Amino acid sequence: MHRSLAFALLLLVSVSAAVSSDRSVLAADGNANTTSTNTDDRISKGEVLFKKNCSKCHSIGPSAQNKRRGPHLNNIVGSRAASREGYKYSRAMKRARKTGLRWNMANLDAFLEKPKRFVPKNRMKFSGLEKPEDRAALITFLKSHTKGANPHIKWEKSRDTDPDPEL
Repeated sequence: MHRSLAFALLLLVSVSAAVSSDRSVLAADGNANTTSTNTDDRISKGEVLFKKNCSKCHSIGPSAQNKRRGPHLNNIVGSRAASREGYKYSRAMKRARKTGLRWNMANLDAFLEKPKRFVPKNRMKFSGLEKPEDRAALITFLKSHTKGANPHIKWEKSRDTDPDPEL
């Protein structure tokens, strides 16, 4: 009886430690549900990436306006491509809009990875973000500037569709 109880207790402790360990690995990978702090960290990292890679041509935030080189990116998540009033888009982006391209999370991920591959002949000089975790951080930052989009909802690239098809 004591051996069975000891074995069960040992098994329970081992399983508990393994699950706890897996959670931290999965969360670092971005494939598990994340806490508010992890999302806030991702938003902060996305903001740094935005300032480094995007802010020369795009603006975001309460006072954002279109720039000569690129449209503002407020409320970009879920919007149709080439939809910012007052900005003159390339023919490639206008074609993408006519085909129904929406900036959902999967499309943003593909575009941010290789903009010229995703929308051939677009005018962006940006070559893309290679690391999936950088793209996820930037998308989370963009979601934080999109009305109705919850940056705490984690999208997993392995899924075929977004959790919120409208966003």
